[in-house]
Amino acid sequence: MKPKKISKFPLLIAEIANSHGGSADYIEALCVSLSLIPVPAVKIQLIEADDFLTPAHPQYKLFKGLEFEDSVYLKCISILRRKGKTVLFDVFGEKSLSRALN
Repeated sequence: MKPKKISKFPLLIAEIANSHGGSADYIEALCVSLSLIPVPAVKIQLIEADDFLTPAHPQYKLFKGLEFEDSVYLKCISILRRKGKTVLFDVFGEKSLSRALN
């Protein structure tokens, strides 16, 4: 199903953020649940630790653990778009921007 054109404001957006804790199964389950609620858009954070932290930063390992392979994001996008949701992305730097554009 093609995402609906959004023409009403304010736009209600369901945001996943990093609530998945790095679990591919959980983010996919979140996308299934969010595909069923009456909001037109869902936002996913394309986390790439290297976009905003150096390996020496104390939180680097935490954010590295929140990264996913492209296949996980593609599955989530597919789940959401099949239900007509617009998928939005938070980007934090060049790597995540490149992923969002592809």
